[in-house]
Amino acid sequence: MTLDTKKYVPVHAEVDAVQVTADNVAEVAAWITASGQHALVVGVAAKVGLAGEYIDIETREGMRRAVIGDWVARDSAGEFYPVPGPVFPRRLQEPADPPEEPEEPGDGEGA
Repeated sequence: MTLDTKKYVPVHAEVDAVQVTADNVAEVAAWITASGQHALVVGVAAKVGLAGEYIDIETREGMRRAVIGDWVARDSAGEFYPVPGPVFPRRLQEPADPPEEPEEPGDGEGA
């Protein structure tokens, strides 16, 4: 399975982010670990229907935890941090595609 990250834009800077799911916990941890930061997949499901897996992420502020449904973001400085699932859409959004610029008359040959 390929982990698809997308660009999201907070008010102050662009970040790469991916939502943590039961299917990608190990891949998200590997993404963080590959960058040189520590990430451990720990825990097990307590019972059917409850998410028991999470990722502990070492940040400048200390260890932070991302649980199933949270997002993990990487800022332009390469720092990873968790964003709670309900907070993510209020803080980050996908950037709008830049509008295509129309060709101006006379741009072609022979003009």
